[in-house]
Amino acid sequence: MFSPNGFVEEHFGVDSFGSGMGFNGISSIFRKNFSIINPALLTTVNKANFSTQIDLGYTYFKDSNNSYTNKVSSIPYAAMYVPVAKGTVLGISYLEKYYFGLDTAKDSLSLVGDYLVTDQKFGSLNQLGFYLAKRIGVFGLGVNVNYIFGSRIEDLYVDYSDADLIDTREIKEHLMDGVNFSAGFTFPYKAFSLGGFIQTAAKLHSEDTYKVEYYSNSNYDYTSSTTSKYDIPMQTGLGIGMEVTDYLYAETDLRYTFWKDTNVETMNDRNTCMVSLGFSYTPKKDFFWKTPVRIGGYYRQLSCKYNGNYIDEKAITAGFDIPIMLLNQGRLSVSLAYGARGSIDKNIYQDEFFRISFGFASTDWWRNPKHYKKDKEIPKLDPKYKEYWN
Repeated sequence: MFSPNGFVEEHFGVDSFGSGMGFNGISSIFRKNFSIINPALLTTVNKANFSTQIDLGYTYFKDSNNSYTNKVSSIPYAAMYVPVAKGTVLGISYLEKYYFGLDTAKDSLSLVGDYLVTDQKFGSLNQLGFYLAKRIGVFGLGVNVNYIFGSRIEDLYVDYSDADLIDTREIKEHLMDGVNFSAGFTFPYKAFSLGGFIQTAAKLHSEDTYKVEYYSNSNYDYTSSTTSKYDIPMQTGLGIGMEVTDYLYAETDLRYTFWKDTNVETMNDRNTCMVSLGFSYTPKKDFFWKTPVRIGGYYRQLSCKYNGNYIDEKAITAGFDIPIMLLNQGRLSVSLAYGARGSIDKNIYQDEFFRISFGFASTDWWRNPKHYKKDKEIPKLDPKYKEYWN
């Protein structure tokens, strides 16, 4: 419901494990962490790895009188890490970062006089990242370059009831791309872990197209093209984790995004923060309950308003691992999230969402080290070369 107002949907760059812990993981260095938000986390892996996730779910849009439901599906990220030297890791990742509107959002319909207006707004910004991480003593350091690309589209259709009038379609399309950078760190202190990152702002180059189409008379069609700049805000984050016991881990993260410094008209009312808290349980072999599980939640501010009030979002999450045949070579995780965005009292509308995510993380998936480490059979020399034996 709020999607036409700005980038209300954001994927936070955490892996499926972190999704079940309230979408945190900035400082989770006591496990193999495949999150791509903090480039220093690459130092938690020491073999070639691949990680990805599939999101499925529903979003419920409602006001005080009506509601409707839409299905949602996406692959929010994919990442591959390759160690190139001791303590040095290279990586490449894809992230669906921001959504300006949802493809699944209900059309905005309004009947004005004798014609019907259908207004759709949608688009997304994606991020292709190239990573370098290095472990120096207990410290993990990482940097990456991000290529950001995507589009923002508004599609307005006017359907006249009078057959003598020409139905029209007006399309505004912005094709954007640009580059920004990230840097991060991690380090442990006794039972604690600390991590942080900063991602720079970016000015995206935008190719803007304005098009008007007349359905029964193309002679009146009109197209124009211009260029502009589109801002992406700087974002920074800090996380603190603690090994409460040998099998219980807790973490809290804080993210801050500088939307107010951008030229995104619908998203520059305020800078925003997101606070998350989560717990993970990793049982010992002799425990009765042997399935790793996680719970968490978050509170997130949005920078856009509706009905004169800011829009906030909150959610609870849970997750667990599924045993698979590739023991010690991979992990299949399931995470669940239920949350609400906005409120009927303050914003007239409210979005509720339910997500189920399936994440896979491999460890040296395409190569089995045991195959190379087992004893080798020494080949015997052919008897015809007997004269050369001595």
